[in-house]
Amino acid sequence: MSEAMDTEGRQQTELAQPEISMNQLYDQILLMQQQFNQQSAIVQNQYELIEEQKAQKLTLREQVNSNPVAANV
Repeated sequence: MSEAMDTEGRQQTELAQPEISMNQLYDQILLMQQQFNQQSAIVQNQYELIEEQKAQKLTLREQVNSNPVAANV
């Protein structure tokens, strides 16, 4: 790490990593946004599948309850 003096004479410690350009930062933000959107879509799809399975389970339960022969099995 290198140290430099700021305009008021204080020491500043620079980070060991290179500076990131605004374009690189913007690209990283866009990538994170795309990843977030993909993950959100996956979660939404999973939610919809769970809701569909719940509806099928209720329909199956109604069919069993309305069929006295199946209810006795």
